[in-house]
Amino acid sequence: MTFDWVELGETGALWMRLAIPYKKKFGPGGNFGIIGFATPVDENNCQVYFWRTRKVSGWQRDAWRFMYRNRLEGLHWAVLEQDRYVLESMAPNAREHEFLYQHDVGMTRVRRMFRQRAQQHFAELDAYHAQAAQAGTAQTEAAGHSHA
Repeated sequence: MTFDWVELGETGALWMRLAIPYKKKFGPGGNFGIIGFATPVDENNCQVYFWRTRKVSGWQRDAWRFMYRNRLEGLHWAVLEQDRYVLESMAPNAREHEFLYQHDVGMTRVRRMFRQRAQQHFAELDAYHAQAAQAGTAQTEAAGHSHA
């Protein structure tokens, strides 16, 4: 299965959308779209969600649903299962042993964006903790100089 492009979006949550160009023999409508996102469950696990989209209506929608369920859904589940297996069987240090190609530039940019964002969040958290500690010291000093 090949796809034309992948888009990373952020609308309160990060998500990815991809478009798979299907030939007319696979039913009416334009590109087949998949929108997916993952949400962390704990340090080592996440849940992944996918929505399938195709812009069709009326009898063409019925024809597309029939074609999808009878010809394509099994293929899509097989690909998703392959992806799941790859994700679940990755070594914790897999990124240290990967070989990226030119077509992986987008993923490299996304990783850089995530790393910068994480560094920004840690800096903000450190500043918050420093401010809270300073406020706590000021309150302690003020409490020690009360006039009765």
